[in-house]
Amino acid sequence: MAAWKLLLTALVTINLSWAQVYQRVTDSPVVTDGGSSANVSWVDVDGDGDLDLFITNDETNQGNFLYLNDGAGNFTSVEDDPILETGGHNVGATWGDYDNDGDADCFVARWSNQSDKLYINNGDGTFVRGVVPPVTSSGGYSETGSWCDFNADGWLDLFVTNSAGNGHHNWLFRSNGDGTFALHDEAPFNADGDDSRSADWFDFNGDHRPDLFVANENGDHDALYQNIDGNLFASVEGVPPAQDGGSNFTSSVGDIDNDGDFDLFVGSYGSASLLYRNTNGQFEAITGSPVSADNQQAVGSAFVDYDNDGDVDLLVTNGFAANGNIYRHNYLYDNDGAGNFTRASNEPIEADSGWGFGCAFGDMDGDQDLDLCIARSRNGNEDNLLYRNAQTQNHGVVFRLRGEGSNMSALGAVVTANGMTRQLAGQSGYCGQSMDVHFGLGNSQIVDSVIVLWPGGNREVFPGVPADQTYLIVQGAGIVSAEDRQVPVVESQLLFSAYPNPFNASVTLEANLPVREKTRVQVFNTLGQSVATLHDGQAGPGVLTLNWRPAALASGAYVVTVTQGAAVDSQTIQFVK
Repeated sequence: MAAWKLLLTALVTINLSWAQVYQRVTDSPVVTDGGSSANVSWVDVDGDGDLDLFITNDETNQGNFLYLNDGAGNFTSVEDDPILETGGHNVGATWGDYDNDGDADCFVARWSNQSDKLYINNGDGTFVRGVVPPVTSSGGYSETGSWCDFNADGWLDLFVTNSAGNGHHNWLFRSNGDGTFALHDEAPFNADGDDSRSADWFDFNGDHRPDLFVANENGDHDALYQNIDGNLFASVEGVPPAQDGGSNFTSSVGDIDNDGDFDLFVGSYGSASLLYRNTNGQFEAITGSPVSADNQQAVGSAFVDYDNDGDVDLLVTNGFAANGNIYRHNYLYDNDGAGNFTRASNEPIEADSGWGFGCAFGDMDGDQDLDLCIARSRNGNEDNLLYRNAQTQNHGVVFRLRGEGSNMSALGAVVTANGMTRQLAGQSGYCGQSMDVHFGLGNSQIVDSVIVLWPGGNREVFPGVPADQTYLIVQGAGIVSAEDRQVPVVESQLLFSAYPNPFNASVTLEANLPVREKTRVQVFNTLGQSVATLHDGQAGPGVLTLNWRPAALASGAYVVTVTQGAAVDSQTIQFVK
């Protein structure tokens, strides 16, 4: 090849590798309504199938912002609604259908010893202020909240963090199953008086029950609460991340290495942020990552696949300073697929300095990649940031979930697609939430299978889902694309899964069996030799769950094969002692 052609090829390659994914939006009311903004939520408030945008403000003379989306990412400000009210320090928000009537309601945490707010959706995107004690009558110094059905009764419960006050502690409100609540005033929650900021519900140990992580500041240890039986919680003590203290503000959950379990980022101000890898429910701090070194004033965070390449990347917003003239930078980090991060310094996100607060990603224009909004608060009058995702190289897919039998918002659902795992949560990072489940697919134009583990444990499987579409999945009723194309629920297909993977002590094996028939589950080494038979007999229909503890075997790769009649499925698992 001629030298000039080689040079041109190199220049094109360099240009593609440094192409910016994000373009800053400058002509939207979202970015001109300056304030002391805190929370960012992407949620379909009016039920028209696209994501609207809700932003709180924490100055007493500033109301909240609600922007309606036209479906293409163009927003119109709502000018008159109770959810916009002034007169309080509005901080975190969490959206969920608390009364199971088919629309999203909003809890807003308020600071300065004010009672929190619950705004009830009328079904058309307008709201009334709810009087729902004790949720709306517990005056405190609340930072944020997160909905989750922790006892799997089909109704959303609510956890609220508090960061100040005499004798304060956080609150867990348990739904009574009729739209009312009772304070779950039991250990360990009624005894923990730490200064808390962020909270994440997620299943850290693979038992299909939502556990709870709480980020604490002022030198307090962070808290990890294990859900024992759907009603009783135990505080995990003396191990990461619960043994680590600091001035921690934000936390985010994501599967950074695509091994099927959820890892954890904890952002701090005044001390190093922390990144933990989860292996079989045991957390280990990852050292030497720029994620920890760069962020000294971390406020918000989010794990997302912003470039649609098939792994979760990380955004950290930084803000606050004793001197209001000091600016902070936000950092976006690329994941190499194994949980190793590098800064994406070519994106405008890092150049747009200020005081970053909450952040959230959502597909605002229906093109199956993630757009971004960042709340800002410097000097109480800073404009917020909105970025449109302009990448076109990689494919993506978006799922919106509706529970039937589980809570209607499906908060707590875990979705797996092409070996990647995501969850739908009531909060993602301090003061952030998105009601979409998104997967980047790289160059894949189809999802081999989508597996939805609904809150409460019901599992559904959908094969052969085309990429580059947005789907609604209704529990028990199937999956429908935005173009109303039905994708069948798998009822006659054998499907096998294993988690966590890799594992170091035990692994849970699940086989979705279409019929009742003789079923064999065998484990083979890489030489094809059978090393264990875990089941050999009648089983099905439904899910066959097995637990394997290969203590006597060497570390390495093993293949688990499930056979039922003529149907066979298998998966390679990695055992690490």
